[in-house]
Amino acid sequence: MKNTIFILIILLALSCKAQINSSNQGLEIPIEQHLNILNSNIENGIPDGAYLKDVNNLFNDYLGVWQGTVNNEAIEFLIYKVVYNSSIRPLTIDKLYIKYKITEANGNVVIETSSLQNEDGLIIKGNYFGHDDSYYVLDYSGEHYSCGQMGTIFVKLINNNTQIRVHYNPNTDSLDVNNCPNGESVSQVLVPEFILTKQ
Repeated sequence: MKNTIFILIILLALSCKAQINSSNQGLEIPIEQHLNILNSNIENGIPDGAYLKDVNNLFNDYLGVWQGTVNNEAIEFLIYKVVYNSSIRPLTIDKLYIKYKITEANGNVVIETSSLQNEDGLIIKGNYFGHDDSYYVLDYSGEHYSCGQMGTIFVKLINNNTQIRVHYNPNTDSLDVNNCPNGESVSQVLVPEFILTKQ
């Protein structure tokens, strides 16, 4: 009898949890509120089943191909939108991703990520809009991320949305020279700041 009651209690609890989670299915939260929710003292933050969605089309002006030349290297960004489904819990988030190509003046390709799948670590992956929604924050990991090629990228639309200012802030806190070629950190592929023009 005790086992039957115990099983009924477990089934009831699972049923209640399923009902709570399903009640949040279809709950759309504007993507620009993501940072506010993360920074707030809301006990549960973003509820399970929610969709952080670009309901106000803030991503649209970022989408497309952007090009520029920095230190005699051609840089090309392809910025596109991804509907990301969390593998940790039921949560969907619209994000910007960037595939990129850097080419030296002599035509030598330093890196090109255009053929990589979205899951690849070399794809620059979006996080959230900044405090005033005027810039977007992404995570970058280069080919030698354990040797210092990793950090945060900030992209900001400028000049009537015809250009983006890209600011790269390397994260050298996780630098482990023991994992680096010749025991030394490798040079950065991205410079700290540059401007690209929409094509």
